[in-house]
Amino acid sequence: GVVARTYINKDSWKRSRVSMRRLGVMQRVLIGMRSARDRLLSHNEKHNMSESAYAVVAAMTMGDRSGLTRELRQSYAASGASHVLALSGLHLGVIYGLLSLIFVHRRMRVLGQVLAMVAIWAYAALVGMPPSVLRSATMLTIFAFVVLTGRRQVSLNTLAFAAVVQLVVSPLSLWDVGFQMSFLAVLGIVMLNMRLGNVETPACIGRWRVIGWVWSLVKVSLAAQLAVAPLSMYYFGTFPCYFLLTNLVAIPLATIIVYTSIVMYALGFWVWMQGVVATFVGWMATLMNALLGFIASLPGACMYGVHINARQVWLMYALLLVAYLMSFYIERRNITTASRSALDKL
Repeated sequence: GVVARTYINKDSWKRSRVSMRRLGVMQRVLIGMRSARDRLLSHNEKHNMSESAYAVVAAMTMGDRSGLTRELRQSYAASGASHVLALSGLHLGVIYGLLSLIFVHRRMRVLGQVLAMVAIWAYAALVGMPPSVLRSATMLTIFAFVVLTGRRQVSLNTLAFAAVVQLVVSPLSLWDVGFQMSFLAVLGIVMLNMRLGNVETPACIGRWRVIGWVWSLVKVSLAAQLAVAPLSMYYFGTFPCYFLLTNLVAIPLATIIVYTSIVMYALGFWVWMQGVVATFVGWMATLMNALLGFIASLPGACMYGVHINARQVWLMYALLLVAYLMSFYIERRNITTASRSALDKL
């Protein structure tokens, strides 16, 4: 993380080869992966993407955020879509989901999980292994072992084990904002999403697949936002008011961009077809920038200056815990009442 800047006259330098024999194997691998990433990004620049579209695609797929302008960052932050630009579980989850679909057969389940883990850790090395990617890769690795045991859901035990592993490797991560927010977001999805799933919904949600998909996305977004909202106000003093609308726009488009970008990078041997796919990726990125820019321009899109102290943070999480426990009490009471009514009828 150390950056320096110097000035050298144009006639005072020469190219030289640097020996990497003293470096470890892991350092050599990371340097090689970094060079490969730079070559992949250079191909994108040749396909006539707009600057804003290229910046978003480079940030979302390769973790290169150097091309993001201040206006673009503010637009994504005001709309509540900053998490789309940061490499996280969304991006690794797309890779894991793609390989899981390919090796969906039960006899190939072990091979599929092994290949998925190899691909995820190779991708983590390709993008430089930032902390957010390491957390997501660790979580998905543990989830892969859970799937091999016959379970399909991420439980609190799985999440807690992933947190313990991460903290054993890097104890100081406990005070990292990204670590706190990422695990709280997953915790909210695991706990609150289950509670929201018990809410009575109209019959059309179960009848129409698209409406059901939108409702599930709303539940996940609401659960994750409720879990991280206190920390967001504590650290950044902001709260995006249209986060539900933002996620309905950003998550589908981001998924399409990541999937098609994988195809785009894989077509390096076929330049013409790679250009066609790159044009489509650029269109999708431009569309997402325009829609999120529109959401950010709406009145009251983001609340600024909402600073709270640590005591208020603990109080807000205590209220969420009470509401969570109350939902169990109400559900149990309703089940008891229904059972008594059924016995009375008998």
